[in-house]
Amino acid sequence: MHGHLFQGRYKALVVDGQKGNYLGVVSTYIHLNPARARLIRIGQEPLRHYRWSSYPFYLGSGGGRPGWLATEKVMGNLGLKTGDRAGYEAYMEGRVLELGDPAGRRQLNEEWRRIRRGWYLGDDGFRGRILKYVKQTLEKGRRATYSGGAKRAHGEAEAERLLVRGLEVLGVGLEELTSGPKGMATKQVLAWWLCQRTTVARRWVSERLRMGDESRVTQAIRRVKAGDDPEWRTLRQRLERAGPDQD
Repeated sequence: MHGHLFQGRYKALVVDGQKGNYLGVVSTYIHLNPARARLIRIGQEPLRHYRWSSYPFYLGSGGGRPGWLATEKVMGNLGLKTGDRAGYEAYMEGRVLELGDPAGRRQLNEEWRRIRRGWYLGDDGFRGRILKYVKQTLEKGRRATYSGGAKRAHGEAEAERLLVRGLEVLGVGLEELTSGPKGMATKQVLAWWLCQRTTVARRWVSERLRMGDESRVTQAIRRVKAGDDPEWRTLRQRLERAGPDQD
């Protein structure tokens, strides 16, 4: 089976739950949803009054806690003991009060920027491991059926590596390439090469090679494939003979 239901993910983050306090940050963000959406009256009613959340179970006030709900890692990430329900409630109510203050809300929103706009939450080493897994997955499956920030980051990293290789093969410096005219033959052929061998977006290619509108990338691909221009054909052959370097 293929398609979004079976292969793609809804908007979600890959979170490093082994190091740092990333898991605690995400849990705090989720548990504060009722306060952030003003579904409770900040300063007038406690967060635990919102029943459609796992938060009351953390405090033991939501009835029987489901067996699958493990709280240990979240509590540990925040420096709390597993059974410290009062400590967790005090911590969360403090964040609620911060949301009620304009300056505090701005600060929290800044801290949550990576959650809202990113595709992972962890350090650089964690990001590298995830991209390695993404690369293996894309090599085995049909690339067009996958999407998301991880795929985009993987494509851009591969394109950067391939660009360095292409410049080396063609004997052109990066500064010379980016400062050259938009219709520069080297730019056109490298644009075709990057799009041919990676999942990188054409807009990224146009911006990285300073080609102007991304439609120029589409035109370059078509012309390089056609092979009508002798100079472009020669540059293409040089790249094809060299091939990408190996990691």
